[in-house]
Amino acid sequence: MPPKKLDRHNPLPLYHQLRMALLDRIGAGEFRPGDPLPSERQLAADYEVSRITVIQALKALEREGVIERRQGQGTFVVEPTRRERKSLASNRTVAFLAPVLTDPFLFDIVRGVERIATHHGYHLVMMCSHEDPAQEASLIREAQTRGVHGAVVYPIQGDASHAVFQDLLAQGYPFVFIDRYYPGLSVDRVVTDDHDAAYAITDRLIQHGHRRIAFVTWYEVTCTSVRERIAGYRAALYQHHLDPHPGLIWRDLYVGDKKDGNNPEHLRRLLHLHRPTALIAVNFIIAGYLLDDLQRCGLRVPQDVVIAGFDLDHPSIRSPLTRPAAIQQGAELGQAAARLLIDRIEGGYQGPARHIVVPTRLILEEPAVLASARG
Repeated sequence: MPPKKLDRHNPLPLYHQLRMALLDRIGAGEFRPGDPLPSERQLAADYEVSRITVIQALKALEREGVIERRQGQGTFVVEPTRRERKSLASNRTVAFLAPVLTDPFLFDIVRGVERIATHHGYHLVMMCSHEDPAQEASLIREAQTRGVHGAVVYPIQGDASHAVFQDLLAQGYPFVFIDRYYPGLSVDRVVTDDHDAAYAITDRLIQHGHRRIAFVTWYEVTCTSVRERIAGYRAALYQHHLDPHPGLIWRDLYVGDKKDGNNPEHLRRLLHLHRPTALIAVNFIIAGYLLDDLQRCGLRVPQDVVIAGFDLDHPSIRSPLTRPAAIQQGAELGQAAARLLIDRIEGGYQGPARHIVVPTRLILEEPAVLASARG
């Protein structure tokens, strides 16, 4: 079978995609320990990338002990036992632990973490819990026991791993929460200005005449970032003496990243029942769902219904129809978190937990809407 082509619309760098593709092929047994990999020229042709991209991917795999490059012979897969003997502690290594690694926002964060880590001589290891609390706890423990110096953690929602993180904190193991956090733990954290951004978006919609504004979440409804965004939305309504009606916070329209096919009908019922003229999407994924489903309902955006919310600065994702918008700065979050982590690791700071808030880039102009849509 020909190798799967890389996705050029994916914000993850091509060399990272190629690295992961080769790891998948090695893990599937296509290349066994001692086997040579295809030549750089062949890999470049197979994946339709430059030789520089191939070299970057191979260097990353070599640093991780997955392959070795033999002068004049080629590149070969390393025996697993030899990889294990190559202790991560021999490298200056930090980890990034996240529930998924397919989210463009997380790719932005990874780039920021990697930039600072590399600048300080650290190698970045990426770990994915697949939104499984047991896996999250196991991976952070593994990072500690295998000599990884510290971790930037994007935790799954809920508090299932609270005891594990509390124990790591008591042991002095350095880690930083990013984007969301456990309120009961005094841990370094770096977050977006979720409350203020949601307030600014809601306030601008109200200034443009909207009085019934719905806030649309997805399955993550208990994490701190979502709670702060809802709080900011409510605060703006209160400021303008508007009732933050509970029926205008839609928590069950979209569940997870898979839709059941009935969402347009569900959305149609909600629109008929509550008559909002603007919808605030908790993230860019929900904004995309809303754009599609409103069109299926026969409604125009923004003429009939305005979509506002949190977005990313990627041309393949960001929609000019999502306005006002708070553009999240993932790379800045990652850089700030990596600086806090390395500061802890290298002993430059041993004081109380620090909390950094990274502002979004607000785009507050609203597309023209029909005057009849107000009220």
